[in-house]
Amino acid sequence: MRRIAADMIFDGKQLHQNAMVLLLHDDGRIADLVPAAEAGGDVEFFNGLLMPGMVNAHCHLELSHMRGIIPPHTGMVPFLVQVSRQRKVEQETIEQAMRDAIVELENSGVVAVGDICNTVDSIPVKAASNIRWHNFIEVFASDGKMAAARMHAALQVQQQFRTAFPQHAATVTPHAPYSISPPLFILLQAAIGDAVATMHNQESAAENELFMQGSGDFLQLYRQLNNQIDPFWPSGKSSLQTWLPALPKPKRLMLVHNVHISEADIHFAQQHAAQHQQQHYYCLCIRANQYIQNKVPPLGLLRDKGCTMVIGTDSLASNHSLNMLHELQALQLAFGKDVTLEALLRWATFNGAAALDMDATLGSFEPNKKPGVMLMKQLQDHAIVSETTIQRIA
Repeated sequence: MRRIAADMIFDGKQLHQNAMVLLLHDDGRIADLVPAAEAGGDVEFFNGLLMPGMVNAHCHLELSHMRGIIPPHTGMVPFLVQVSRQRKVEQETIEQAMRDAIVELENSGVVAVGDICNTVDSIPVKAASNIRWHNFIEVFASDGKMAAARMHAALQVQQQFRTAFPQHAATVTPHAPYSISPPLFILLQAAIGDAVATMHNQESAAENELFMQGSGDFLQLYRQLNNQIDPFWPSGKSSLQTWLPALPKPKRLMLVHNVHISEADIHFAQQHAAQHQQQHYYCLCIRANQYIQNKVPPLGLLRDKGCTMVIGTDSLASNHSLNMLHELQALQLAFGKDVTLEALLRWATFNGAAALDMDATLGSFEPNKKPGVMLMKQLQDHAIVSETTIQRIA
């Protein structure tokens, strides 16, 4: 039995600043978290904060080769156009960029990732990593005539992931409201069933404008990419209130970005969740929002309405790094004392594990879980600063 203590211990849900000791089995499984008086001798003590490994709930590993290619603050539609046009490079370039990105994820204390996959490109590099993956096989087609073909292709990708990684989840999932036709939503609902699902939601004001008024920048996106669209817009409702009824079955549903979500939208989502026994998770990717359009999500509103938050990095096309510490620091800088260290760490550990249906083994220091043990050092007054580091000690 290994006994570990530190100045502070965050157990996945609660921050302990009194004398507690983490008990570990030899294989890294948690035995218990107990007061120091009950721990016995031979306690290893570390300066800093002990915590479970973090969960990056939303990432696009496949876009890692696009680091620095798209300038910041382009706006949503120009960003999407550039991503579409610059995805294709040599396979070795893509794979090397993903290998480098995985090192960055592991070095920032990440033990699990909800990763968006459009291809099978990431299979070789994931096979060599120690990270647990939920592979979200993303589907999109605004033209209903393409729905069956796109779904067939996605299911083939899903099968390749399941064959390569039977121990990791692989589920199909929609991309975003503006890229899913009604026929494709029907096919997605059947394919997802009650599995975990995720969707980009209200990342830009133009998304709501499209659904409410049938106008705005997304019409230009369709023209530039030569995309046909089904008669799905406008609905006269916000984006979320238009698409959410099309996904009643998933038991856990993660909404990503939410920069332009409203109080009425949250109320609508909560009613939907209660009616269909869904758990909703709201993923914050603040640095990507700042990178693309210099915006931040309405964190105060989300918290006031009791939303469950998780944290992601998005991609290296829309972020300078995949370092989760940078995301936590950015949230503290943007919202100050409105967001505590305890809340941030809960969002980055237990909540993230729960959103990806990994909370039986990851996310918290509870008996028989194996979440990894990280040591965060050089905090300043419970704040993550540029000097803060993290390392794995178990």
